[in-house]
Amino acid sequence: MVWRLLRVEEPENPNFNLAIEEALFRTLDCEGLIRFWRNNNTVVIGRFQCPLSEVNYDKALELKVRVVRRFTGGGAVYHDLGNLNFTFMFKATNRDLARMFEIVGEIVSDALKSVGVNASFKPINDIVVGSRKVAGLAGTIRNDRVLVHGCLLVNSNIDVLSVVLNVSGEKLIDKAVGSIRERVTTLSLEARQEVSIADVEEAILSEAKSRLGISELLEEELTEDEARLARDLYHEKYLSVEWLALLCKTCPLREEHNEKIRRLIEVAKPDKNG
Repeated sequence: MVWRLLRVEEPENPNFNLAIEEALFRTLDCEGLIRFWRNNNTVVIGRFQCPLSEVNYDKALELKVRVVRRFTGGGAVYHDLGNLNFTFMFKATNRDLARMFEIVGEIVSDALKSVGVNASFKPINDIVVGSRKVAGLAGTIRNDRVLVHGCLLVNSNIDVLSVVLNVSGEKLIDKAVGSIRERVTTLSLEARQEVSIADVEEAILSEAKSRLGISELLEEELTEDEARLARDLYHEKYLSVEWLALLCKTCPLREEHNEKIRRLIEVAKPDKNG
């Protein structure tokens, strides 16, 4: 079975990175693909989240943290260049998303053992080392297409992560911890040495080939159709106030919130960040 491998990324333009994700998923016409990519200094919120609830707005502006919305569900996450995003897309008849999380989560957690990190998959969508989280998964299923993607804290800046994300007291109590810093860790901290993103990528690819029966991975760029659709989605959807303010339509503070969201969109534009 032949899969595609893509290392297509725009780290300084997270909205375009997410447009690429959606374009690849909409046009998927192969057995499967794996994509590795990164965002720099970005909070990515889930499809059903409010940006002003999930993000410390003042800190995001102060630190020039971009805030963007993905098209899959799940929680808010912080990305920087020490974070590796991995995406699995494939054809399947099984429509159980929890099972798809398990398949991909076990591939990634087992791969991490080869870089010196004793990770495990924790249902429904976490990868943990002991009680601390190193990755979270999100995904969607449409017809016969499955997408599972996740963000892996390799050498991420936990100090920034801990001040720009808002986490409810209920979540902290549920995890029996007092702060975000106590909930998360990085691969390098757990391995007690610097872990390279390149080594993590190769470990994931090796494990995926073994577990999924992939005979060959063809490293490719976007096709013309994929690139065209990604550009269209970027301009028409991901840069819009309507998309980032998706849940604000019935909010009594809608106008005030929309003005704040416009400022966040300006921060997220690549020309604002060099």
